[in-house]
Amino acid sequence: MAITIAIISYYKLTEVVNRAKEFLPPDVTVRVVNCNLLTQPERIKESLALQEEVDVFVSASGNYSVLSAYITEPMVEIKPSVTDVLLAMKKSAVSEEPIALLKYHTGIDYLNDTKELFLHPVVQYVYKTADEAERMIQQFISMGITTFIGSSFVYESVTRAGYSCFFLYSEDSVIRALETAVAVARTKRQEMVKTIEIKTMLRSTQEGIIAINGEGIVTVFNPSAEKITKIQHEKVVGRRADEVLPALSLHTVQHSGKPQLNQVQQIGEVQILTNRVPIQTKQGISGAIVTFNDIGMVQKAEKKIRETLHKKGFIAKTTFEDILGDSRRIEEVKDMALQYARWKASVLITGESGTGKELFAQAIHNASLRSNGPFVAINCAALPESLLESELFGYENGAFTGAKKGGRQGLFELAHEGTIFLDEIAEMPMAIQSRVLRILEEHEVLRIGGERIIPINIRVLAATNKNLWELVQRGTFRKDLYYRLCVLELRIPSLQERSEDIPLLITKFLSDFRPDLPNDVIQQVALDLLLKRCEWDGNVRQLRNMIERIAVLYKTSQGLSDLIETLLQQQVLLKGTDTELNEIYKTLREVHGNKSLAAKKLGISRATLWRKLQKTETGESATTTESVSVKH
Repeated sequence: MAITIAIISYYKLTEVVNRAKEFLPPDVTVRVVNCNLLTQPERIKESLALQEEVDVFVSASGNYSVLSAYITEPMVEIKPSVTDVLLAMKKSAVSEEPIALLKYHTGIDYLNDTKELFLHPVVQYVYKTADEAERMIQQFISMGITTFIGSSFVYESVTRAGYSCFFLYSEDSVIRALETAVAVARTKRQEMVKTIEIKTMLRSTQEGIIAINGEGIVTVFNPSAEKITKIQHEKVVGRRADEVLPALSLHTVQHSGKPQLNQVQQIGEVQILTNRVPIQTKQGISGAIVTFNDIGMVQKAEKKIRETLHKKGFIAKTTFEDILGDSRRIEEVKDMALQYARWKASVLITGESGTGKELFAQAIHNASLRSNGPFVAINCAALPESLLESELFGYENGAFTGAKKGGRQGLFELAHEGTIFLDEIAEMPMAIQSRVLRILEEHEVLRIGGERIIPINIRVLAATNKNLWELVQRGTFRKDLYYRLCVLELRIPSLQERSEDIPLLITKFLSDFRPDLPNDVIQQVALDLLLKRCEWDGNVRQLRNMIERIAVLYKTSQGLSDLIETLLQQQVLLKGTDTELNEIYKTLREVHGNKSLAAKKLGISRATLWRKLQKTETGESATTTESVSVKH
């Protein structure tokens, strides 16, 4: 997004600004207003009107002082540097007469300390109004001082009277001020984006969020907090928390500096589950924040999530025979996974989204000595931290209000004598990572609110589409847990790495979706050259979705090739923009890969066609590196 800077300058300074602005980056727009607000106060409104579209204002001397009393946006002042003053002195030293330097509002402090550096006496005068400056100019002239240094207004007044004046501001000083303004504007934009992001999160989250500052004053009270507590925002923000929300006891967290997590509290008639933490800065504790949920809503959400999870049961349905593919890459991975299945160590399964990581996890379980035990899978990114904790570790009777009578087993307990599959392990919160690490080390689990250690015998399989080691280095994933999980590592290849399997996968998917289709139609789709040339960023899952779309839309009366091409173009899946190469592939498809017929239809020799296809296969084409399977 372009940055807009408004420069309020006058006369000589405007001339310098117009030269200096050419050095700014191309994404910076400059609005120059040429006026002297000391003598033209009626133009203040014109400058103020720019606030809606401007990020930063830049000005100097009198204009800066006048504007700063009205402008709420950031302002940068153009200030004369030591070099500017020295250069002006050098230019003005054409005679032995004293020199008068007139400056608005504030003088140049170092001038008196450095006057011995100058060849001629320098008289500095600070004026507060335009009339005062005019009077002093005339007074200096009457004293025999006829050489001046000053701003645009002084320059204009002196030269109009027929005397010499040297401009105080250099192009370098103006450029430095403009560069500062650009930096301020970029920082302002970044802070604005952060503020909008925070406000959006506060508005959109289902959790209530309340924050207090160092004085105990409520500074944040989001819409969900209003909804849960049934207290209006206006009645809380700006007041002391211990007066309007005494039940939360936020001051105790602030004073102790220790978090208080998973606490059941009550505001009015509403029971809430709270997490209260101090706000720690380099200077110390500067406040506290509490996040909370209505326990009734938590219980409803928990029930729905559990029903969804438990409907699947604890059975692994996939075996290695069910994983399609006969390419070298997929066969190597299947062989490695089969060897891992016979071992008891943890396995970390990595690969892009849609490559089939959970299928391999199920196959490993079914090929292991634990195949008769439960296979418990959970997506670590699908649940908020509080629910993930209770799902994984379970809870005892009375652990919190509304807890199931008699308590409840967690998924680690339910996976006893079997396998637990932790999908999207990279999304697991740090606090839960610590507990999972202890389970892997001690082979025992402690329920929430419990005092009894429960021994378990499980094997852990984990999966992620992220680089877990990079997360370890960033400090968002525990190194010790990483080493516990990554005893054995299995990387699932992307579909691009096993493109030979695409026809087999298409045949399977289309046969399942449209068992009514003749085999020759299914094979026409499976061997379609455009489908093989696509970039399947979503891997097997994306390919399956595309084949399902073809199955739904295909009618026996329409052209299959045209339907495929249209759907791929809609999904922006075709590689490259080489028109000639695309025409070759289209023609080859029409003649079912017969090169002789294709060359004849294209009006080129068979040798020329072969040469163009060879360039594609060896990577010389700018548009594709895929090989082409054709009839000779």
